Amino acid sequence: MSETQMIEWVHFERSGYFPLPVEPLYDLKVAANLIPMHYPSLRKLLSRHKAQFPARYRRSTGGRRIRLLSASEIRRIRPMVIDETNPDHIFKAFLRPRV
Repeated sequence: MSETQMIEWVHFERSGYFPLPVEPLYDLKVAANLIPMHYPSLRKLLSRHKAQFPARYRRSTGGRRIRLLSASEIRRIRPMVIDETNPDHIFKAFLRPRV
């Protein structure tokens, strides 16, 4: 299934599951917890992969910009960081041989 065909579903207690009309967006602090990785590491990964993860911002109080990631982008970053084949989900960075 391609990324454009992926549908997020939300559960309502009385009505059951319904598709969300828009893909959810998360700020970088929440995204770092969902991946899981440290906030500065996520910022560095995003700066290295600018072409894959274009910047998307919202304005907060005081006019500060807050970077957002979509749920599909978080799903693409997670396998880049975590070794899913290992039952303990050891981070790939720890599996690299040291020189």
